[in-house]
Order: sequence, then structure tokens, then C-alpha cells
Amino acid sequence: MPQELEFCGSGIDFRRAVPSIILSVFASLAVITVSREILLIGILTLTLLAAPLFDLIRGRLDLFETKNQFLGHYSLAFVVGSLNAALLGPIRLSNVEMDRFVPRALEWAIVGVICFYFGYYSDPARRTANRLPRVFGSWNVPRVSIIASIYFALGFAGYLSFVRTNGGMGSLLVSRL
Repeated sequence: MPQELEFCGSGIDFRRAVPSIILSVFASLAVITVSREILLIGILTLTLLAAPLFDLIRGRLDLFETKNQFLGHYSLAFVVGSLNAALLGPIRLSNVEMDRFVPRALEWAIVGVICFYFGYYSDPARRTANRLPRVFGSWNVPRVSIIASIYFALGFAGYLSFVRTNGGMGSLLVSRL
């Protein structure tokens, strides 16, 4: 049985304190910063991290679960894209359009994540998943590990090639706005 990590000698399990610490940090940053975009990015980040953090606390985090893959791609699209727009400034839009567009997009992104959670954790979704036939039999773990590693290496090499042919990471991030 793993030894519990105490939080500052208080007897509180550290893993249970992590969400409160993260929420406190974001709340403090929200009070300090007055930018609506940064506040919305923080709320979206917390919303995206909520389910994986609770899974981590319960010891059930699986990075390859469909939910976590979706949340990862969603965070790349909205959190990284919004930070890129906030830090580098508008590329294709004027400042007036950016001030109108980015907060609205972030608000709808937050609504979208919440709707995703409701759909993912709802009873009808669970019942539908239980009715579907199981397609996985017994896995040959060494073979799956080798195949997954090969696909990862090919995908990563393809991504690096894509980034290089488009002028590097900076150019790629700027062109995504």
C-alpha cells in the first residue's frame, strides 16, 4: 500500500489537496489580472483538468482513455490557441475583432466542455456503452507495446516533418490564429 503524502505536516493527503491548490492559484491570478481573456483561459483550463485530476486522485488516470485524448486536443485548440493569440497579438484580426471574438469563443469552449462531461458521465451513455459488444479479447501486451511505439514514432516523425516544412513551430503557431 503506498504511503500517504502529507501536506505541510497537516495530516491532509497531498493528492486530495492538489485541486484546491490549483483552484487557489488560478483564483489569485484572476484577482491580480484584469484581463477577461486570461480569466476565461484559467476557467477553461480548470474545467479541462477537473476530470483527469479526479481520476489521478482516485488512482484511475489513463492517459489513453478517449475522454483524456479529447480533452488534450481540446486544450491544444482552445487553451494553447488562446494563449498564442493573447501573447502574440492578432495576426489576421484587428484588436477590436479579437476583443470581441476570443472571449466569446472561450465562453462557448467552457460550455462545450461542461456539455461533454454531462454526456460522457450520463446514465444513458453508460447504458449504451454496456450494451455494446466487447471487441478486445486477450491482448498480447509485448506486441501491442511494440506496435504502439512504432505508431507513435511514425506519427511524431510526421508531425516534426509537417512543422519543419511549414517554417518551424513559431510559424505554425502563428498560422493557426
